[in-house]
Amino acid sequence: MSANFKRTALSLAVLSVFSVVAHSADIDASQDNITYQVTQGETIGSVTVSGGHSASIAGDEINITGAIKVTTSGQPDSTSSSLTIGTNTTESVKISVETGNAFNTNGSKLDIYGQEIHIQTASDNAFGGYGEANIGNSETKLLEISGGEYGVSVLPYKNDNGNSVSKSNGKLTLTADEVVISASVGGIWAQNNSTGYEDAYAPITINADTIRITAGKMGVVAMSQGKVKLNGNTYITAPDAILARGGSIVTINEDNTNIVQLDGNIDFNYDEKTSGTDVDAKVTLNLTGSESHWNGNALNSYTSISEIPDTDTLSVNNLSVSLSEGATWNVGSVQETSEDKKVYNDNNELLYRYKGQGQVAVSTLTLNKGTINIGDNVAKIQTLNVNGVGNQVIVSDPSSTKDQLVISKGINFSNGSELITNLNTVYTAGYETVDGVENVLTRATAKLDAEKIDVDGSATLTITDEFIYSTAGLTALTGAYGDLTLNLLNATLVAGQEAILTDGCIQSSEEVSTTVSAGTSGEASVAVKNSGGQSLVVKGSETESVSSVKFTKQDSATTGNLTLVGSAEGGALVKNAEGEAIAVTVADGVTLNLGTAGSEVETAGSLADVTLDESSAMNVQNIAVDVNKLTTENKALIIIGNEVHRGSLSVNELAWLKIRPSSWIRHGRVMPLWIRLPMPRIWLFPRSRHSMVI
Repeated sequence: MSANFKRTALSLAVLSVFSVVAHSADIDASQDNITYQVTQGETIGSVTVSGGHSASIAGDEINITGAIKVTTSGQPDSTSSSLTIGTNTTESVKISVETGNAFNTNGSKLDIYGQEIHIQTASDNAFGGYGEANIGNSETKLLEISGGEYGVSVLPYKNDNGNSVSKSNGKLTLTADEVVISASVGGIWAQNNSTGYEDAYAPITINADTIRITAGKMGVVAMSQGKVKLNGNTYITAPDAILARGGSIVTINEDNTNIVQLDGNIDFNYDEKTSGTDVDAKVTLNLTGSESHWNGNALNSYTSISEIPDTDTLSVNNLSVSLSEGATWNVGSVQETSEDKKVYNDNNELLYRYKGQGQVAVSTLTLNKGTINIGDNVAKIQTLNVNGVGNQVIVSDPSSTKDQLVISKGINFSNGSELITNLNTVYTAGYETVDGVENVLTRATAKLDAEKIDVDGSATLTITDEFIYSTAGLTALTGAYGDLTLNLLNATLVAGQEAILTDGCIQSSEEVSTTVSAGTSGEASVAVKNSGGQSLVVKGSETESVSSVKFTKQDSATTGNLTLVGSAEGGALVKNAEGEAIAVTVADGVTLNLGTAGSEVETAGSLADVTLDESSAMNVQNIAVDVNKLTTENKALIIIGNEVHRGSLSVNELAWLKIRPSSWIRHGRVMPLWIRLPMPRIWLFPRSRHSMVI
């Protein structure tokens, strides 16, 4: 949706008469300072303050039914006029007008206090530059603004000649337990008529436990170095939840601790007639928790008289979105349009000739246990950052082969992170009939640009589809994204082919095997690198029987990872060719991962004797594991559960345990880790993360 207009502050008429009538009063502080005490049942008409004078209105209940005008000529060099309405003990402030603006301030100061503040305007509440307004404070329970075309607007200072002054930096702060703004056109509007100036912004800041903004067209508008900051649980509903341009700044949930529900698009708008500034603006949107969502998409829109704006003018490079702790982006559709038609206003003035809109990519999207729900649409992202486990990309039809996830600059995976999605979102696959089995995946190529994927340490790409693959298909899948560990969560190997332990791949539904030399002692060694399966069979030569295995890292690797997912039925996770559970040693620099975060259900499994060498690790997540005997060396690390799933570890015998009192446990959010000696059972409860160094 385009905004083919520009807001300007209104010229302000100053009243010259001050009168008091029983139960009704007009307050005029244009000649003198005034302090006014409202009596019970009294209603105030209009309030005018000018000429550098001040006025204050106090009372238990303050009811104002006329326009409030606080103006100062000759700014920024004059003494500011000021008005204070209410105190911390005021029970309620009600301000309402039937026509025009409830507020017009220009180069002046305004403070409104009360436990409840209700403002009803017919048009707007406009706050001009070189001034500051504070509505509500820590004692305010509810601040409600309704009834007008616009909720609140911070606009440039209007000088004595009626001209708007850029860089006049008007300021508005709203504070309450709950702030509710509803308007027929725009909820909040910040505009400074400047671009490219350091620290030249017109800020609107809302501090509240709950912020609700509902508007008929635009929820939050920031133009020409307007600046909007919303601190609190935020709910915005409008066709354009955010409309920005001209180097403005919009920040929602900066500390990443609040619920954010954004229902509407983020529109970067160009209008030649009223502005002519580039569309780019710095918009930061942090969604936190499973109740947070963004239902919409990012777009640019334009209206122009002379020509269609060029690519640089319409370029967006500063939209940052983060999805944390279960937050979801439900990707909306954007209809690409382009019109060439002259449109005039009622005065026969040409408004625009060219009008259009198109989808733009989110500049930076960060997943930290977040979800991108693409549906049938397209998610365009310049840079995707993946942190933590449980991150998902979901489409409505997993069988669709169209490009629905478009990454233009690249993907950055942090160490230990995971991205869960379906096959066709990230691969182009080919199928054949193999040994009489139809639709076997035998070839695959990367749909995303693998050269633009950066992995810090190790990270996992989990594929959720059920399909059948061949050994050749597995090689192609693993090789397409060589820097990532591929986890085939529900796929199975075609019958007749053996599932082999393969570097860079976890075959979660398959019992994988590896063949090594065990010698006469029966002691085998397996070098691992980001590999795994449902369980592992360690085979010796034809004449050898394996009784124990040591997992080591490969010579060229700094670390080694082996993942054993387990199954619903449980059973031995590591065994020999005879089916016997065998002793396991995890060497220095190796992590033994038990379970996987990608599984929808918790699995189970068991291990015989486990030895954790110095600086090795065992990670237990989304699985219940029984260990017969656990022996640990110094600095070994055990992690039970993660941010998404619990983990359960039952140990029958601890051969040796050394705990560092100062650092042995890092607590999660829900329940502690219980250790009972000498026969411990170690449990982690849902959505907690614990680790101990022993």
